[in-house]
Amino acid sequence: MFKPSSPMANDLIDIIRTFCSSRPDIGYNKNMCYLVGVLLLNLDKFQSYVSLMNIVLNPIIIPFYFNSQQEIKNRLVIFKQIFYSNLPELCELFEMNDILPEKYFIDWNMTLFAKSFNVDLVTRIWDLYLIEGVKVIYSASIAILKFYQNAFMEMDEDEILERLTNSSEKHLEENEINIIINNIDEVMYPQWVVTEIKKIQRALSLFDS
Repeated sequence: MFKPSSPMANDLIDIIRTFCSSRPDIGYNKNMCYLVGVLLLNLDKFQSYVSLMNIVLNPIIIPFYFNSQQEIKNRLVIFKQIFYSNLPELCELFEMNDILPEKYFIDWNMTLFAKSFNVDLVTRIWDLYLIEGVKVIYSASIAILKFYQNAFMEMDEDEILERLTNSSEKHLEENEINIIINNIDEVMYPQWVVTEIKKIQRALSLFDS
């Protein structure tokens, strides 16, 4: 659908160009294309542009596009604590193999998982994200890791990273998607992490006002 010169590809390019013109302080980032792709599958061209602006400029996402190192570091610390609290064995395996959150979790935030996973799964996660906000990014991340945990235990570093960053063409059955979505509700949070997430949500409330 997004092959060069196709109508949807042209719409995608127009939206990205318009965004870059309206926000030169952010400029072009290739991760935007994945956001626009999902939006164009569900909305018209104008709605997709407005939605792109709302997603990228949201305080939850924009630190990644501004490359705000301290803010990104804070999000990574939060994620790692949630990861260890829920999947300690897998977290330790990742540490031993130098599979750091920087190598996959940043892209998951910047594209809301659209770069790395099947669109059927991504749209289900987006539904929850639009309702519940930033917490879903962390919960969905853990739910995905939990789903693949047994497989990861048998993989080497390169295979794990490939699965984490390039599974958009990997078909998932409906029951597999449902398992991941159901896993989201089972994610546990340390109390201090809950407090930090509330701070991010408060920043969002100030932004919206």
